[in-house]
Amino acid sequence: MFEKYEWFLSVLLNTADFIWTSVKPDHVLSKLMELQVAYHWRYFQIYKEKKEYVALWYPLHKDKINSGIELGRKYDTEERKDWK
Repeated sequence: MFEKYEWFLSVLLNTADFIWTSVKPDHVLSKLMELQVAYHWRYFQIYKEKKEYVALWYPLHKDKINSGIELGRKYDTEERKDWK
């Protein structure tokens, strides 16, 4: 099952690369791709420089990926506060 998840993230990063290199940084599609990274922030935080398919994209889109990680961490923290 984890292999399918990694396959999905590989496709996500290929799509992100296409979008991030095709549109302006403030374009809605660029922001949506950061949200997609945010949904998977824990994985990207751990494997951004360890898994080859992530590590190949990371230097090209470091700012966007890191921004997605921070956004995911922020939303995760806020959501946990709502549980209490």
